[in-house]
Amino acid sequence: MKKEKRIYIAALMAGLIIILIFDVLLIVSYRRNYYDKLDIIGSMVYYDEYEDGVINHASDILKGESDGADTDGVDVLREYGYLGREGNVFYGEFLNNVLKVVIISVFLYAAYVSAILLLKRHAEKHEKNELETIEKIISEFRSGKYDYVFDESFSEKEGTAERIYMQLESLGSCLKALKEEARLEREETKVLVTDISHQLKTPVAALRTSFEILTSMDLSTDERAEFSERCRSQLRGLENLLNALINISRMEHGMIEIKRENSRIFDTVVHAVDRVYVKAEEKHINISLEGADSLKELMLPHDRKWTGEALINILENAVKYSDCDTHITIRLIKLVTFLRIEIEDEGIGIPAEEYNNIFKRFYRGSVERIRKEEGSGVGLYLAREIISRHGGTITVSKGQKGGSVFTVQLPLKD
Repeated sequence: MKKEKRIYIAALMAGLIIILIFDVLLIVSYRRNYYDKLDIIGSMVYYDEYEDGVINHASDILKGESDGADTDGVDVLREYGYLGREGNVFYGEFLNNVLKVVIISVFLYAAYVSAILLLKRHAEKHEKNELETIEKIISEFRSGKYDYVFDESFSEKEGTAERIYMQLESLGSCLKALKEEARLEREETKVLVTDISHQLKTPVAALRTSFEILTSMDLSTDERAEFSERCRSQLRGLENLLNALINISRMEHGMIEIKRENSRIFDTVVHAVDRVYVKAEEKHINISLEGADSLKELMLPHDRKWTGEALINILENAVKYSDCDTHITIRLIKLVTFLRIEIEDEGIGIPAEEYNNIFKRFYRGSVERIRKEEGSGVGLYLAREIISRHGGTITVSKGQKGGSVFTVQLPLKD
């Protein structure tokens, strides 16, 4: 505000100075004209006997070649009293011209000041409207309304208010996105609580039943061993679920950092196979690895621990949902920009309509055999999260022998 006030004062002073300079120049011109007339009259009096002298002197004055009034002629006029304010029509004309200049200047300056004040009032009114608009926008933001319609003309203007409008529009979009994100997070939290409750309900109920039977009934040694094993099995399931929930929480809250370092991807795949080899051996499931010999030395930017964890989750599902004496094939295929890892089993397969759902958190599928097996439904969800954070993808399709093919693609370079 102080800056704007200084600008208006400077504009008023500049206008006043310009008008004063114009007045001074105009008055000086009138004064020169007044003395030229006196010079001509004085010359006529002084040279009345010499007609040519009068004409020549008057001609010099009209041509601007005279240096000033003829002293002798002016002295004659002074002697007769014609140089005073009274009885000198030229002096009166000079004063009238000066008065006109002053009056016109006063009116011009008054009009200039009025125009400046009008502009100032218009600017203040415009600024007040803009502040009221900004206040209205902020009030709507405070009440949770972020869809204020901004005038498109603002984007074509340059100015503080327009920049504020653009920033408010951007802020509104951010607040709207945050509100939507908070809503989705609340919905996801509700779903998560429901899923966890559902996951805990079955093992907790089974544990309670087994413990009640163990403590309230007389059981044989074999029966007691059977119920004890059921308790251990349910406890293992709860432990696996707890570990899965911890990993999900750490992954989603950024506590697990994916460190991509160049290392041999073949070693990571072999390590994952070693982790599931015992379970596969128990069911006489053969696991084979196919790929060019050069891929054994292929360096790929990836986190060995978490990439291996993703592959282990896929392989464990392949072993769990495959029959005995079947085969699991792992293929490594190097393409132009990424490495493809295909894991194909000969298991029960996955219905095509569930291809997208199986990567959701706690999804167990609709097949009865899947629901009978132990599992928390988070293995494939974690696998997808890990691969995605590597910049890769994971998909599933139908296998050649009725099972499933999980395809993991990882970029060859950062």
